[in-house]
Amino acid sequence: QPAFLKSPSWKMRFIATLCPHCGWNLSGQSDSIVLTCTNCESAWEMVRGRFHRLRQVTVSSKNPGSVYLPFWKIKARAPVADIHTFPDFIRLTNQPRVLGRDWEDEAMHYWSPAFKIRPKIFLNLARQFTISQKRYPGEETIPSGEHYPVTLPKAEAVQALKIILASAALHKKNIYPLLPEISFDVLDSLLVYLPFIRKGQELIQEQMQISINSNT
Repeated sequence: QPAFLKSPSWKMRFIATLCPHCGWNLSGQSDSIVLTCTNCESAWEMVRGRFHRLRQVTVSSKNPGSVYLPFWKIKARAPVADIHTFPDFIRLTNQPRVLGRDWEDEAMHYWSPAFKIRPKIFLNLARQFTISQKRYPGEETIPSGEHYPVTLPKAEAVQALKIILASAALHKKNIYPLLPEISFDVLDSLLVYLPFIRKGQELIQEQMQISINSNT
């Protein structure tokens, strides 16, 4: 006998997709886990049967035909690895980068695609954006142009932080022995829509010039 027949508490529920803030209709593709409101420029994630508002920004584009891809920007500390700031991360992963004084107290943010994609490409994107730690100018708006749906939950992005850290290390022996004990204290998160320009079969991120094949 199916489990849902044995447990009468398992019932189908319908949630009105109306913006909890302004009452406007929420929009999103069928596979999106985040719905957006174009009226009050807000983004909402369903958690335990209720909509919770996400902090989100859109990085401006000079190209009116840009495609916007969503990324999670996660502020976190790794006490076991002694990573509290971005300079701590640079030192532990042995990145060939010299930071000025204005970076001394810069908090550590890990970047993760907020969409599902092949593991190799996922790690490549996460590593490059995390190492760059670029400060993007953004506005608290929803992209007005074409934007890809959020299909990777923030919780799964948090689970990937250890893998992102390991993939960023140039000398694996400095990181691998610590991996079993490393855990992350997540302090904050932000959903960021980054603009990509279509060039043939490539999507090229405007500020970083990182490219991915559009078919992926």
